[in-house]
Amino acid sequence: MNNIEMVKLLRQETGASFLDCKKAVTLHGRNVEKATAFLREKGLNKATEKLERKTEEGVVVVKTAASAAVAVELACETDFVARNETFKAFAQQLANMMLADATLVDADALLLAALPIAPGKSVKEGIHELVSKFGENIMLRQAARFAVQEGRLVTGYVHAGAIAGYDAAEGRVGVLLELVVDTAVSQDEIIQQLAHNLTLHIASAAPQYVSRAELPMATLQKMEQDLWDEVAEVNKPDAVKAKMVEGRLAKWLQAACLLRQPYLLDESHTVAALLEQAGNALKTNVTVSRFARFELGV
Repeated sequence: MNNIEMVKLLRQETGASFLDCKKAVTLHGRNVEKATAFLREKGLNKATEKLERKTEEGVVVVKTAASAAVAVELACETDFVARNETFKAFAQQLANMMLADATLVDADALLLAALPIAPGKSVKEGIHELVSKFGENIMLRQAARFAVQEGRLVTGYVHAGAIAGYDAAEGRVGVLLELVVDTAVSQDEIIQQLAHNLTLHIASAAPQYVSRAELPMATLQKMEQDLWDEVAEVNKPDAVKAKMVEGRLAKWLQAACLLRQPYLLDESHTVAALLEQAGNALKTNVTVSRFARFELGV
């Protein structure tokens, strides 16, 4: 193998630039193992240097199967990289890995997993190679897997908007949703349509929690304190200020909690009322147990 062939091999193996591969050959000759180790170390250093750079572009991939629904957010710096087929294929591969492996439930687990097409190489190392290839910060920002279980309906939705360059299952906003519902009616058209509409609602309305009960006490206390700070200088009696805080807190809770939000397709009803209607129609209880919402740049 001559030097040119060696450089070509290293580029295929590591995704490093031509100049970096040429330097590796200069330093380590035709020792593939040492040259590859050098390039991977160099790629790790480059990735570390770029960690502080903003990643507001990328792709969200959502996939569903009989066993689970998964969502992956792979972020980068520029629209140019976000539309690159290699970048998008890597994100698709991560989603497929999560579908196939029940232990890959979040980003931390996924980063440590081995890439199927490169035994011995982790997802984290694969991302470092993408950083070397494209020269910008790339990170696995979020990932989630909702397994299908007895008494649960799991679904997903991805919204691309009017932006060109996304393939099926790709977009800028992705949602996973899990409903608690009697298995006997989980395939009913009413429930299926309800689940789909709720994913659209979540994508648009961007709730943070299912209900107030899910809200961390520290978050609620901080919000109340912030609202009191807002009215501190208002020339009103304390009783009036308390009413102002109460009203503003209720408005914030309505925006933050899914069940309190006006339903996107019929704002005369809350999401909680919509679920109650569906349950009454099917003579069963229908509740939201959890959801995940990923949005690029947020």
